[in-house]
Amino acid sequence: MKNVAELAGVSISSVSHVINKPRRVEHETKRKVLDAIEKLNHDRRKYRNLRDYFAEHPEIQGLVCCNNSCCYEAVLEIERIGKNIPDDIKLVTYDDSKWFDSLKYPLSVVVQPTEAIGRLAVDCIIGRIEDGSEPVRKEIILDTEFISRP
Repeated sequence: MKNVAELAGVSISSVSHVINKPRRVEHETKRKVLDAIEKLNHDRRKYRNLRDYFAEHPEIQGLVCCNNSCCYEAVLEIERIGKNIPDDIKLVTYDDSKWFDSLKYPLSVVVQPTEAIGRLAVDCIIGRIEDGSEPVRKEIILDTEFISRP
């Protein structure tokens, strides 16, 4: 939602209200949000899959995957196009996974404190339920660990 809000020039909560419809949104705000969503979806549809993306950008030397599912798809596609990890394309993903052990090459990972993230999310929800407050925008920074596997 953040990327939609930035492109539309509105708040994240406005984007949420347009998408989830919990309350009425000004027509102009709604138009900006829907236009931004359409633009972002159009940009994403340009590349139907990683194969198309790699074909159009053969210079790519690295890829950061947002989660293990995307990483799995990337690994399969990189192998399909005949490239080598890590010689041709470096691959980094989030959160270590047991299935990484079955690969013939090591993957570097950013390890997130998932337990702490879950605890903080629950605390925020409970706090809102108990005091009936509106969502508060705050920045919480947690330590991560980067495990580099050449």
